[in-house]
Amino acid sequence: PGGDGTFLTDAQDTSATVQTAVQIPNMSLVRSADAEELSERRMELVRNAHMRAEHQAQARMTMLDLANALDKASLRRRELEARILEEQGVAVGLREELATWPPKVEHVKNKWEDLRLKVVDWGIKASAREGAAFPLLLTLALEWRPIGERRSVTGKPLSDEESMKVDRLLLKEMLKSWYAQVSEKGPARRVSIHEVAENPLTSELDAMARLLEAEREKNKALQGQIDAKDAEVKSILRRILQLEDEKVALLKQAEKAREVLIVEKQVLRDELDKVPDLLRQKEQETDLIRKALADLQEEILRVKAQAEADRLALIERIQLLAGELENALTSAKHMKETAVKAKREQTGCISPEKFAQLIIELEELRDQMNLIGTEKDNEKELIHSLKQQLSRNRRKWELERQFLPLLHQVKGPVGPPSRGVAKKEALWATQSAVVTQAPPEILGQVPSDRMKPCRSSGDVRKIQASTNGFRAARNLM
Repeated sequence: PGGDGTFLTDAQDTSATVQTAVQIPNMSLVRSADAEELSERRMELVRNAHMRAEHQAQARMTMLDLANALDKASLRRRELEARILEEQGVAVGLREELATWPPKVEHVKNKWEDLRLKVVDWGIKASAREGAAFPLLLTLALEWRPIGERRSVTGKPLSDEESMKVDRLLLKEMLKSWYAQVSEKGPARRVSIHEVAENPLTSELDAMARLLEAEREKNKALQGQIDAKDAEVKSILRRILQLEDEKVALLKQAEKAREVLIVEKQVLRDELDKVPDLLRQKEQETDLIRKALADLQEEILRVKAQAEADRLALIERIQLLAGELENALTSAKHMKETAVKAKREQTGCISPEKFAQLIIELEELRDQMNLIGTEKDNEKELIHSLKQQLSRNRRKWELERQFLPLLHQVKGPVGPPSRGVAKKEALWATQSAVVTQAPPEILGQVPSDRMKPCRSSGDVRKIQASTNGFRAARNLM
């Protein structure tokens, strides 16, 4: 490259054009990102609201089902209570009827005892008129084993039914014996007062025995029905207790579900109440970020304009110095050729003052070139630091825009850097070579270690300069 600096101007124009094109959609990107964040938050709240509404509907359906089940259980309970009352009434009637049976049984027993006494009396009276075999046997049997003291072979007391069976068998055998005794006599003896009195007593005894047996069977049947009804009443009572426990459990479950539903409703209301405040806070933070971004963009534009002006001034200064250096090189070359020619001809020589003046000018040009190189390096470092600061600021703005709710809680960068920003930074860094103007105090500084002029011709010959150093300086430019 030459010393006119045309390539720097082209690169800077390209970089300024790219930066101007990038600055326009920045605000729209910030607005769209904020709008997307707010819309996502609103959609999330709406989804949560729909989900909670579905939960409320399910809880309401569950409570309705529980209420229906509770109504059915209450209806079933009332039916069972009605049946229990009905069965209790039947049981009371059966107990009352059963309570009326002991007097009847006692009456039958009394009649039976009266009949037995009549038979004994009849046998005693008949013993005086006849052979007295039948009355004697009956009297001995009744006196030897009364009804209340009769026992079985194992020693257990016999029931009234078994005693009556024994009495019937005994009576049958006695009647057979009596019939055999009577049949041995004449036919006129068969129809007597004893036979006439025996038939009604026997038939009455049989009728009373059958009636007592039937009443005992009825009593057993009624007792079985009472036992069955008592067992059914107990099972129904157990079922009622179970239904009561289920009812209490269902009521507790419904109460818990209602409390959870109330808490969820309150939480949802609190979140919905916080939404307007969050939106206002987001808008305020977005406005602050936009203002800061606008200020930073203005500062960047100002710095770029200042850098461009400094670069143009430095380019002009470099071109001026390059022209002066070119003139100095031409003069030095001419003077060298003149000195060589004068040395060859040996007709004249250049004065040491001229050589000293030329050396002084060359040293000044060297110092100026060194100063310009130092300034160039300093400006490069300054530009590099400004680029790094701009990259950090852009990264910070991007993170603040993306993670604004966590700005006061998270320290340091969050997430990977943006590829688009990195590419733009790399492109801007490779295409822009800005050289700012050096401070005036550096430009006006004169080096203090200049070579002093030499007046002797030997020193002049020793320090004759060649053009090789100027060619190297030109190649460096």
